[in-house]
Amino acid sequence: MTRRTAWLLVAIVVVAFGLRVWGLSAQTPTSDDLGVAYSAGNWVNHGQADPIMPDHPRLRDFMVAASLALFGPTALGLKGWSLLLGTLCVPLIAGVVWRLTKNPIATLLAAVLLAVDGVSVDYSRQAIQEVHVTFFLLLGTYLVVTAIVKGPARSWRWLLPLAGVAFGLGTASKFYAIPPLLVSVAWLLWDCWKRRTWEDALFVVTSLVGVSFLVYFLTYAPWFGRGYGLWDWVLYQRAVIEAMVTHTRDFGFVKFPEPSMWFVQPFTGFADFVVDPSGAPHLAVATGNPLVWLAVLPAVVYSFVLKRRRGGHQILQSYLWAGYLPLALSPRPVWVLSAIAVVPFAIALVAMVVADIGRRVRSWIPYAYVAVVVVTSLLLYPLAIGRALDVPYLKPIVAQMEDAASQAQSGGGAP
Repeated sequence: MTRRTAWLLVAIVVVAFGLRVWGLSAQTPTSDDLGVAYSAGNWVNHGQADPIMPDHPRLRDFMVAASLALFGPTALGLKGWSLLLGTLCVPLIAGVVWRLTKNPIATLLAAVLLAVDGVSVDYSRQAIQEVHVTFFLLLGTYLVVTAIVKGPARSWRWLLPLAGVAFGLGTASKFYAIPPLLVSVAWLLWDCWKRRTWEDALFVVTSLVGVSFLVYFLTYAPWFGRGYGLWDWVLYQRAVIEAMVTHTRDFGFVKFPEPSMWFVQPFTGFADFVVDPSGAPHLAVATGNPLVWLAVLPAVVYSFVLKRRRGGHQILQSYLWAGYLPLALSPRPVWVLSAIAVVPFAIALVAMVVADIGRRVRSWIPYAYVAVVVVTSLLLYPLAIGRALDVPYLKPIVAQMEDAASQAQSGGGAP
C-alpha cells in the first residue's frame, strides 16, 4: 500500500470517528443502554445475566464494566467500546479488501462506504454489542485472509492463534461470529487438502476452533464462581441457543425487519424512541443508504458472472453468504440490527465491483459514486444520531416507521 493510500485511509478513519462521536454526550440513552450498565455489574460481580439480554454471550459485560470503572457513568463509560470498535471496523474492512485485491480504489471506497453507513454509525453510538461482534469477526477474517494470501503454512502459523482469539471474542459477544469462523476454517482446510499437509490441517482446527472455544468458555468464569459445574454450563448453553432461535419482541418502531428486504426495499430500518429529561422526544433510525444497500444484489450478480474465477471475489462472497443466509432463513423475526455483522462484507463487494467498473468503463465512475453516496449519507445522518424528528425533509421516512409501528400494534405483535 502506498503512503498516499495509507494517509487517505487514516483520514477516512478520522471522519468515521467524528461521525460516530458527534453529539454523543448529549444523546439520551435508551433503555437498552441503561440495562447494559446494570447487566455489566451483575455479571462481573455476581455472575448473573440480567436484567438485559440474558440469552446472549457475556463479553460485553466485562468490557462495559471496565469502561465504566475508568470513565464513570458517562456516555464514554457506557458506549466507549462501541465507539472505538465501530470506528476500527472501517480500517479492518479496508484491510480485507486490500488483501484480496491490492486495489487502492476498492480499498478506500470500502472504507468510505462503511464510514458513512447509517446502521454502523447508529450502533457505534449504543452500548449493546452489535459493533463489538462485527469488529472481532472482521479482525479474525482479516487475519485469515492474510494467511490465505501468504500461501505456505510456515508464513501464517502465527496468524491463526490470533484469529482464533478474535473469533472467540466475537462469539463471546454474539453468535454472528460463528459463520465467518466456519468459512475461515473451510478455506484453510481446502488449502491444506490441496497441499496434502495434514499436520497443518490439525493446526488450523486447533487454532481457530479450539482457541475460540476456550476464549468463549472463559467469559463464563463469574458464572462458575457461583458454584455451577460443567454440566450446568452445557444446559445453560442449550437454553441460550433455544432462546435465540425462538426469541421475539413486540417492537413499536420497526420497518421491514425481514432480512430478505434488507437489500431490496429502500430505507430498511430499526428505530429507537426516547424522551429526554426535558420531555422532548427523540427518534434514532438505523438505516442504510439506499444507493449502497440496493447495489448489493447487483454487485453479487456482477461478481459471480464476471469474477467467479477470481479468488478474492469467491472468498468475499463466501463470507457474505455465510453470514446472511442463517439470518434470512431464520424461522423467527430478524431485525436490522443483525445486519451490522453482514453489511461490511456486502459493502466490500460493492466497492470491489464499482472499482472494477471504473477500470473497465470510465475511471471517474468510482469517484462520482462515492461523492453521491457521501452527500446522501450526510443528509441521512440526523437519523443515526437521534435527530430524525428535528429535520423536516426526513419526515417521509419517519412516517414510514410510524406506519409500520401502527401495523405491528394492530396485528398484535412484531411484523
